[in-house]
Amino acid sequence: MVIGMDNSIEKKRIEGEEDLISTIKVATAALPLIFTIAEKLSKQHGFIHDSVPARFGDKTGRLVWDYILYNEITFDSEDGKIISLFTSLSDAETKKRWDVLVDKYGL
Repeated sequence: MVIGMDNSIEKKRIEGEEDLISTIKVATAALPLIFTIAEKLSKQHGFIHDSVPARFGDKTGRLVWDYILYNEITFDSEDGKIISLFTSLSDAETKKRWDVLVDKYGL
């Protein structure tokens, strides 16, 4: 510290570090919840184009065609698991695959 300066600069630096440490502690404690929320959000759908009841193996659920940046067809089981079956940028390719999957797995 420079002679003649008051200690308010040093005090602000220490308070700032304490605030940062407190913020890091709160963020670290919240990480498990943040990851749980992110996992649930990542399994959500975009805009749903179509959805039909389906059976995939021994599971019942729904085939879902959704899109945000690309088309995706998933099987969403009744127990909450989501299996990606197809992705494409092409609506035409997705429609063809949708028809095949609905014929094969749709109820």
